[in-house]
Amino acid sequence: EELKEKWIQIVETFKRSRKSKLIYKETDGDEFTVREFLRNEVSEVVTNCAKIKELVRSYKKDVAVKIIESDPFEEYGVYNQLKSSLKRVHELPSGGEIVIDKTEAFTIIDVNSGHYTSTEDHEELSKKINIEAAKEICRLIRLRNIGGIIIIDFIDMKSEDSKNEIINILKSETLKDRNKVEVYGFTRLGLLEMTRKRTSKSIDERMTVICPVCHGTGHVVSPKIVLERLLKESVNKPKNAKELIIKLHPSFKEILDKELIKKVMKVNVHIHFTHVEPDSYEITWKI
Repeated sequence: EELKEKWIQIVETFKRSRKSKLIYKETDGDEFTVREFLRNEVSEVVTNCAKIKELVRSYKKDVAVKIIESDPFEEYGVYNQLKSSLKRVHELPSGGEIVIDKTEAFTIIDVNSGHYTSTEDHEELSKKINIEAAKEICRLIRLRNIGGIIIIDFIDMKSEDSKNEIINILKSETLKDRNKVEVYGFTRLGLLEMTRKRTSKSIDERMTVICPVCHGTGHVVSPKIVLERLLKESVNKPKNAKELIIKLHPSFKEILDKELIKKVMKVNVHIHFTHVEPDSYEITWKI
Protein backbone atom coordinates (compact mmCIF):
# COMPACT_ATOMS: atom_id res chain seq x y z
CA GLU A 1 0.00 0.00 0.00
CA GLU A 2 2.82 2.37 0.87
CA LEU A 3 4.48 1.73 -2.51
CA LYS A 4 1.20 2.35 -4.35
CA GLU A 5 0.75 5.67 -2.55
CA LYS A 6 4.30 6.67 -3.38
CA TRP A 7 3.79 5.78 -7.05
CA ILE A 8 0.55 7.81 -7.22
CA GLN A 9 2.40 10.81 -5.77
CA ILE A 10 5.19 10.42 -8.35
CA VAL A 11 2.68 10.28 -11.24
CA GLU A 12 0.77 13.32 -9.93
CA THR A 13 3.99 15.30 -9.53
CA PHE A 14 4.99 14.37 -13.08
CA LYS A 15 1.63 15.51 -14.50
CA ARG A 16 1.87 18.88 -12.75
CA SER A 17 5.46 19.50 -13.85
CA ARG A 18 5.90 21.89 -16.78
CA LYS A 19 9.69 21.76 -16.94
CA SER A 20 12.51 19.42 -16.00
CA LYS A 21 12.88 18.77 -12.28
CA LEU A 22 13.59 16.01 -9.78
CA ILE A 23 10.37 14.03 -9.23
CA TYR A 24 11.57 11.43 -6.75
CA LYS A 25 14.77 10.68 -4.90
CA GLU A 26 15.49 7.39 -3.13
CA THR A 27 15.92 7.63 0.61
CA ASP A 28 19.37 7.57 2.24
CA GLY A 29 20.96 4.42 3.65
CA ASP A 30 19.61 4.86 7.19
CA GLU A 31 16.02 5.36 6.08
CA PHE A 32 16.26 2.50 3.57
CA THR A 33 17.49 0.14 6.31
CA VAL A 34 14.71 1.11 8.71
CA ARG A 35 12.04 0.89 6.01
CA GLU A 36 13.18 -2.49 4.69
CA PHE A 37 14.01 -4.31 7.91
CA LEU A 38 11.66 -2.90 10.55
CA ARG A 39 9.20 -5.77 10.37
CA ASN A 40 6.26 -6.62 12.61
CA GLU A 41 8.28 -9.13 14.65
CA VAL A 42 10.83 -6.44 15.66
CA SER A 43 10.11 -5.23 19.22
CA GLU A 44 13.32 -3.29 19.98
CA VAL A 45 16.04 -1.44 18.06
CA VAL A 46 19.47 -0.74 19.58
CA THR A 47 21.48 2.12 18.08
CA ASN A 48 24.06 4.79 18.90
CA CYS A 49 22.52 7.26 16.43
CA ALA A 50 19.78 9.78 17.29
CA LYS A 51 18.71 9.94 13.63
CA ILE A 52 17.97 6.19 13.60
CA LYS A 53 15.90 6.61 16.76
CA GLU A 54 13.72 9.28 15.12
CA LEU A 55 13.36 7.24 11.92
CA VAL A 56 12.22 4.16 13.83
CA ARG A 57 9.63 6.16 15.75
CA SER A 58 8.35 7.77 12.56
CA TYR A 59 7.74 4.32 11.04
CA LYS A 60 6.60 2.38 14.13
CA LYS A 61 5.74 4.14 17.36
CA ASP A 62 5.29 0.90 19.31
CA VAL A 63 8.90 -0.28 18.78
CA ALA A 64 11.25 0.40 21.70
CA VAL A 65 14.51 2.21 20.85
CA LYS A 66 17.56 1.80 23.07
CA ILE A 67 20.39 4.33 22.68
CA ILE A 68 23.90 3.23 23.68
CA GLU A 69 27.24 5.06 23.45
CA SER A 70 29.34 2.16 22.16
CA ASP A 71 29.20 0.51 18.73
CA PRO A 72 26.09 -1.77 18.76
CA PHE A 73 27.75 -4.24 16.37
CA GLU A 74 30.64 -4.63 18.82
CA GLU A 75 28.39 -4.67 21.88
CA TYR A 76 26.16 -7.47 20.57
CA GLY A 77 28.81 -9.53 18.78
CA VAL A 78 27.53 -8.77 15.26
CA TYR A 79 31.04 -8.37 13.85
CA ASN A 80 31.94 -11.89 14.99
CA GLN A 81 28.68 -13.26 13.58
CA LEU A 82 29.34 -11.59 10.22
CA LYS A 83 32.87 -12.97 10.11
CA SER A 84 31.54 -16.44 11.01
CA SER A 85 28.85 -16.29 8.30
CA LEU A 86 31.51 -15.61 5.64
CA LYS A 87 33.39 -18.82 6.37
CA ARG A 88 33.67 -21.39 3.60
CA VAL A 89 33.02 -24.35 5.93
CA HIS A 90 30.14 -24.35 8.43
CA GLU A 91 29.87 -27.11 11.00
CA LEU A 92 26.46 -28.56 11.85
CA PRO A 93 25.50 -29.46 15.45
CA SER A 94 25.52 -33.16 14.50
CA GLY A 95 29.12 -32.98 13.26
CA GLY A 96 28.24 -32.75 9.57
CA GLU A 97 29.53 -29.89 7.41
CA ILE A 98 28.30 -27.40 4.83
CA VAL A 99 30.87 -26.08 2.34
CA ILE A 100 29.98 -22.98 0.28
CA ASP A 101 31.86 -22.04 -2.90
CA LYS A 102 31.06 -19.22 -5.34
CA THR A 103 31.73 -19.26 -9.07
CA GLU A 104 30.96 -16.69 -11.77
CA ALA A 105 27.81 -18.59 -12.80
CA PHE A 106 26.38 -20.01 -9.57
CA THR A 107 26.87 -20.91 -5.91
CA ILE A 108 27.79 -24.51 -5.04
CA ILE A 109 26.96 -25.90 -1.61
CA ASP A 110 28.32 -29.28 -0.57
CA VAL A 111 26.96 -31.27 2.37
CA ASN A 112 29.10 -33.99 3.94
CA SER A 113 29.08 -36.10 7.09
CA GLY A 114 32.26 -34.49 8.46
CA HIS A 115 33.02 -35.80 11.94
CA TYR A 116 29.60 -37.38 12.42
CA THR A 117 29.79 -40.90 13.83
CA SER A 118 26.80 -43.19 14.32
CA THR A 119 25.76 -46.83 14.19
CA GLU A 120 22.69 -45.94 12.09
CA ASP A 121 22.37 -47.28 8.55
CA HIS A 122 23.61 -45.04 5.74
CA GLU A 123 20.17 -43.95 4.50
CA GLU A 124 18.98 -42.79 7.93
CA LEU A 125 22.32 -41.13 8.67
CA SER A 126 22.26 -39.28 5.33
CA LYS A 127 18.68 -38.17 5.82
CA LYS A 128 19.34 -36.86 9.34
CA ILE A 129 22.35 -34.75 8.26
CA ASN A 130 20.60 -33.54 5.10
CA ILE A 131 17.55 -32.34 7.05
CA GLU A 132 19.80 -30.42 9.43
CA ALA A 133 21.80 -29.02 6.50
CA ALA A 134 18.70 -27.96 4.52
CA LYS A 135 17.50 -25.73 7.36
CA GLU A 136 20.94 -24.21 7.94
CA ILE A 137 21.52 -23.62 4.21
CA CYS A 138 18.30 -21.60 3.95
CA ARG A 139 19.40 -19.50 6.93
CA LEU A 140 22.88 -18.90 5.48
CA ILE A 141 21.48 -17.99 2.07
CA ARG A 142 19.33 -15.30 3.67
CA LEU A 143 22.09 -14.12 5.99
CA ARG A 144 24.69 -13.85 3.21
CA ASN A 145 22.11 -12.60 0.70
CA ILE A 146 23.20 -15.18 -1.87
CA GLY A 147 21.31 -14.79 -5.14
CA GLY A 148 21.11 -16.44 -8.56
CA ILE A 149 21.49 -20.16 -9.26
CA ILE A 150 22.27 -22.35 -6.24
CA ILE A 151 23.34 -26.00 -6.58
CA ILE A 152 23.33 -28.17 -3.45
CA ASP A 153 25.12 -31.52 -3.31
CA PHE A 154 23.40 -33.30 -0.42
CA ILE A 155 24.68 -36.63 0.91
CA ASP A 156 23.37 -39.33 -1.43
CA MET A 157 19.98 -40.84 -0.55
CA LYS A 158 18.31 -43.70 -2.45
CA SER A 159 14.78 -43.19 -1.14
CA GLU A 160 12.54 -40.87 -3.18
CA ASP A 161 10.52 -40.20 -0.03
CA SER A 162 13.66 -38.92 1.70
CA LYS A 163 14.47 -36.67 -1.26
CA ASN A 164 10.92 -35.28 -1.30
CA GLU A 165 11.16 -34.58 2.41
CA ILE A 166 14.30 -32.50 1.82
CA ILE A 167 12.56 -30.60 -0.99
CA ASN A 168 9.56 -29.88 1.25
CA ILE A 169 11.82 -28.66 4.06
CA LEU A 170 13.60 -26.29 1.67
CA LYS A 171 10.29 -24.95 0.36
CA SER A 172 9.01 -24.46 3.91
CA GLU A 173 12.19 -22.74 5.15
CA THR A 174 12.39 -20.42 2.13
CA LEU A 175 8.95 -19.04 2.97
CA LYS A 176 10.81 -17.01 5.62
CA ASP A 177 12.77 -15.32 2.81
CA ARG A 178 11.70 -11.89 1.53
CA ASN A 179 13.29 -12.64 -1.85
CA LYS A 180 11.57 -14.96 -4.30
CA VAL A 181 12.99 -18.51 -4.09
CA GLU A 182 12.27 -21.41 -6.46
CA VAL A 183 13.16 -24.98 -5.45
CA TYR A 184 13.28 -27.15 -8.59
CA GLY A 185 14.24 -30.49 -7.09
CA PHE A 186 16.95 -33.10 -7.68
CA THR A 187 18.64 -33.67 -11.04
CA ARG A 188 19.65 -37.06 -12.48
CA LEU A 189 23.03 -36.59 -10.86
CA GLY A 190 21.41 -36.12 -7.45
CA LEU A 191 22.09 -32.37 -7.24
CA LEU A 192 19.43 -30.06 -5.83
CA GLU A 193 18.67 -27.03 -8.02
CA MET A 194 17.18 -23.81 -6.68
CA THR A 195 17.25 -20.10 -7.47
CA ARG A 196 16.95 -16.99 -5.31
CA LYS A 197 16.10 -13.60 -6.77
CA ARG A 198 19.08 -11.26 -6.68
CA THR A 199 18.00 -7.82 -5.45
CA SER A 200 21.31 -6.46 -4.17
CA LYS A 201 24.93 -7.45 -3.61
CA SER A 202 25.67 -10.40 -1.35
CA ILE A 203 27.46 -9.93 1.98
CA ASP A 204 30.50 -11.60 0.38
CA GLU A 205 30.59 -8.97 -2.39
CA ARG A 206 30.06 -6.08 0.01
CA MET A 207 32.50 -7.11 2.72
CA THR A 208 35.31 -9.13 1.14
CA VAL A 209 38.11 -8.68 -1.38
CA ILE A 210 40.47 -11.15 -3.05
CA CYS A 211 43.03 -12.40 -0.54
CA PRO A 212 46.38 -10.55 -0.97
CA VAL A 213 48.25 -13.73 -0.02
CA CYS A 214 46.73 -16.37 -2.32
CA HIS A 215 45.61 -13.85 -5.00
CA GLY A 216 42.29 -15.37 -5.90
CA THR A 217 41.74 -18.76 -4.30
CA GLY A 218 40.19 -17.17 -1.22
CA HIS A 219 38.62 -13.97 0.13
CA VAL A 220 39.19 -11.87 3.25
CA VAL A 221 37.19 -9.07 4.85
CA SER A 222 37.52 -5.82 2.87
CA PRO A 223 40.17 -3.37 4.20
CA LYS A 224 37.49 -0.66 4.18
CA ILE A 225 35.33 -2.70 6.57
CA VAL A 226 38.34 -3.44 8.80
CA LEU A 227 39.28 0.26 8.98
CA GLU A 228 35.70 1.33 9.72
CA ARG A 229 35.57 -1.12 12.61
CA LEU A 230 39.00 0.01 13.85
CA LEU A 231 37.91 3.67 13.89
CA LYS A 232 34.66 2.86 15.71
CA GLU A 233 36.50 0.82 18.33
CA SER A 234 39.26 3.40 18.77
CA VAL A 235 36.81 6.25 19.42
CA ASN A 236 35.95 4.63 22.78
CA LYS A 237 39.38 5.40 24.17
CA PRO A 238 40.25 5.14 27.88
CA LYS A 239 40.36 8.34 29.95
CA ASN A 240 43.78 10.03 30.03
CA ALA A 241 44.95 7.99 27.02
CA LYS A 242 47.98 9.67 25.46
CA GLU A 243 49.16 7.18 22.88
CA LEU A 244 47.63 4.60 20.54
CA ILE A 245 49.56 1.73 18.93
CA ILE A 246 47.91 0.06 15.93
CA LYS A 247 49.14 -3.13 14.24
CA LEU A 248 47.83 -3.85 10.73
CA HIS A 249 48.58 -6.23 7.88
CA PRO A 250 51.16 -4.88 5.34
CA SER A 251 48.40 -4.71 2.66
CA PHE A 252 47.05 -1.59 4.43
CA LYS A 253 50.16 0.48 3.65
CA GLU A 254 48.81 1.83 0.37
CA ILE A 255 45.29 2.69 1.54
CA LEU A 256 45.66 3.90 5.13
CA ASP A 257 45.27 7.62 5.79
CA LYS A 258 47.48 8.10 8.85
CA GLU A 259 46.62 11.78 9.22
CA LEU A 260 42.90 11.01 9.31
CA ILE A 261 43.38 8.48 12.09
CA LYS A 262 45.50 10.93 14.11
CA LYS A 263 42.85 13.61 13.63
CA VAL A 264 40.04 11.32 14.77
CA MET A 265 41.95 9.90 17.74
CA LYS A 266 43.36 13.24 18.98
CA VAL A 267 46.34 11.42 20.50
CA ASN A 268 49.76 10.29 19.32
CA VAL A 269 49.26 7.36 16.95
CA HIS A 270 51.93 4.79 16.01
CA ILE A 271 51.07 2.38 13.19
CA HIS A 272 53.01 -0.84 12.55
CA PHE A 273 52.32 -3.04 9.52
CA THR A 274 53.32 -6.26 11.22
CA HIS A 275 49.96 -7.94 11.87
CA VAL A 276 49.70 -11.39 10.27
CA GLU A 277 45.97 -11.57 9.45
CA PRO A 278 44.70 -9.24 6.66
CA ASP A 279 41.14 -9.09 8.02
CA SER A 280 41.83 -8.05 11.62
CA TYR A 281 44.04 -5.71 13.69
CA GLU A 282 45.49 -5.05 17.15
CA ILE A 283 45.16 -1.82 19.12
CA THR A 284 46.93 -0.93 22.38
CA TRP A 285 46.35 2.21 24.44
CA LYS A 286 49.05 3.79 26.60
CA ILE A 287 48.07 6.04 29.48
